[in-house]
Amino acid sequence: MQDESRKRGKNTADNDVYIRPKAAERKLKAALELGMVAYLYGVTGTGKTRLAREVLARKQYEYYSARETQPEEVGVKPDGQERIVVVDDLYTVTLQEIKECWAALFRKLAGQEGVRLVLVSRAPVPGWLLPLQVEYRFAEIGEKDLCLTRRGQDAYLELSGIRLEPEAADRAWELGKGHPVSLKLLALENGDVDLAVKNMWLWLENHIFDQWEKELSEFLMETSIVENYTKELAAMITGRDDVDALEMYGEYGDAEDIRRVLSANARRNPAAGSYFELRGYYLSLPEEMILGDPVLMCYMSMLHSILMDTEESERWYRELEEYAKKHSGGERREARRRLFYLDIALPHRGSADIASLIKNAGSLLPGQRTALPEFSVTTNLPSLMNGGKDFCEWSRHDRELAASIGKAASIVLGKYGKGLVPLALAESGLEKGMDSFEVMRLAEKGRIAAEGGGKTELCFVAAALLAWVAVLNGNAEFAEDIMTAYRERAEKEAPRTLPNADAFLCRIYLYRRQPARAAEWMEKAPDENGTFCTLERFRYLTKARVCLMAGKTGEALALLEQLLYYAEKMKRTYIHMEASLLLAIALYRAGREEWRETLQGCVTQAESYHFVRLFSRECGTALDLLETADLTWQDGDFRTEVLDECRRMEKFYPRYMEQGTDAEVRLPEQALKVLRMQAEGLSTRAIAERMGVKENTVKYHNKETYRKLGVNTRTAAVNEARKRKLI
Repeated sequence: MQDESRKRGKNTADNDVYIRPKAAERKLKAALELGMVAYLYGVTGTGKTRLAREVLARKQYEYYSARETQPEEVGVKPDGQERIVVVDDLYTVTLQEIKECWAALFRKLAGQEGVRLVLVSRAPVPGWLLPLQVEYRFAEIGEKDLCLTRRGQDAYLELSGIRLEPEAADRAWELGKGHPVSLKLLALENGDVDLAVKNMWLWLENHIFDQWEKELSEFLMETSIVENYTKELAAMITGRDDVDALEMYGEYGDAEDIRRVLSANARRNPAAGSYFELRGYYLSLPEEMILGDPVLMCYMSMLHSILMDTEESERWYRELEEYAKKHSGGERREARRRLFYLDIALPHRGSADIASLIKNAGSLLPGQRTALPEFSVTTNLPSLMNGGKDFCEWSRHDRELAASIGKAASIVLGKYGKGLVPLALAESGLEKGMDSFEVMRLAEKGRIAAEGGGKTELCFVAAALLAWVAVLNGNAEFAEDIMTAYRERAEKEAPRTLPNADAFLCRIYLYRRQPARAAEWMEKAPDENGTFCTLERFRYLTKARVCLMAGKTGEALALLEQLLYYAEKMKRTYIHMEASLLLAIALYRAGREEWRETLQGCVTQAESYHFVRLFSRECGTALDLLETADLTWQDGDFRTEVLDECRRMEKFYPRYMEQGTDAEVRLPEQALKVLRMQAEGLSTRAIAERMGVKENTVKYHNKETYRKLGVNTRTAAVNEARKRKLI
């Protein structure tokens, strides 16, 4: 115990105006009642701590600030003792060893009967707490929950002595949406909306903007290459919306400015530059203009590789080699840098020789003072093994390669190398059936390294790995939370990863049996019937799955055949296996006998890498085929592992990728028993006694049933269940 307020739960907040946000209050009370760990988060000034104190005002609770308290100061009492523990200011915990101590304490407390744990911080659940969240599902209460309703805003202003005209009140609502900070500022400025808005910007600058990366300075550096700055040019160079600036220059015949803008975009890697979107401009450039610029020659080689025109890609590589031979000084060095970049990055060359290139990086670039051109290891995909290159072969010897060239790779790749090795090991292990906690440990290690001066793209991989672990453990809802949290971050830091983040979310919708949300994603899915874009491979594979679920087998077959052609031509081993498995499923549903041969090829190939999760991700859909076909397996243990994992996943997601409608709802047998007894008029206590469980267990089933049926009351749940013929 630290002071009297901890012993008695005394409200030590200032006596200012405060109205409890209803959404947050309901969630916190429900978490306390159900014995779940409550996790409150929001930026400074949103009233997180105040909410906890208000809700707990009439209860005995212990309050600790992680800023002032060490974990060992929070005692662990005998199991079964009623106790509420609030730990605030978790964002101040930065040292790894302290994080581990707090995590160990929280695990002990969360696992004790009778203990209610409330955690408070400024951001969503941090990585060091994710294993705990997987083990004990957190009730998250976020910043949106802490905002007041319109009625709450009006009540707050009235209690503050502020009377606004209806028009001003409407404007205040539109600007602030009930955000606690906006209301405090409005009250401080006596209802002056304009002045409150000005102060809100100052608050944002102090508490929000200073957390952003310095994207603005990078943008200014890039736009400085052109003479005329326009809003449209800014959009093009930052990769945001369109290419209006190029259209403008083209309209006025300004060839030099077009070359400059295209050269600036060419300095980016395919993940950051608009390679595919601007292909028409690059392919229209006069060849003599390209031959005078090593950056553009490098770009043309990469562009043609992305377009699967490997002969033209190699031609431009040779032109760049000739340029390097004919020039000296800075021009020669720039050309050699670009050649080395292409040696590593060209998609169609595969990854066979990259290890030796990385080992000899020092001799290949002697005396260089400038860094290697930026090389994206992910190309905005949630994967390293199937990101910028295919690294299936490396997976066979992942530990050895990590030890031998891991450090060199991290140095050569610069920011893209931070966190690379542990993330690569995590993904390789995940595919081969590694224990979930070991995958999470490696993924977290990689994420922390990436956040320490690395790239947000690698944080995308970390988030994807953690989401896959959640899916594989039957918690697709938590996987969605992980990816949604990453997506919110990416909107600010890595907007080019958003399309693939949305595709990943769509994959989760399939596990959660939410075809309506998957269909909504399909409205923005890429169209493979025009020019096939190899950078869209993850979204194409997602689209194929949605087509299979929707019964569009013909569309799925056509798309998967294109993906197989791409995989064979561009040496994409993993995509070849994944597309083959999905193709076998599509052929099976179409009643075509080729499915057995296709599936056999996939099994043989995956078996050589011990890729278990390739099959188990497809749950019972893959299991049906694996058990039906008379397949040849070289490794009996691998076969057993694959089938066992598929059966386990089928139990988690029994109707994954099965054709059906959004109206279908499946409830666990225990939840159905509760519903039937409720239909008989039994109380919660009576149901608990009859089932031999705690009342909180019955309440939990109610909560989940209400959510799935889209209702809020017992009567409505019973009526809806009868309509759906569930009871």
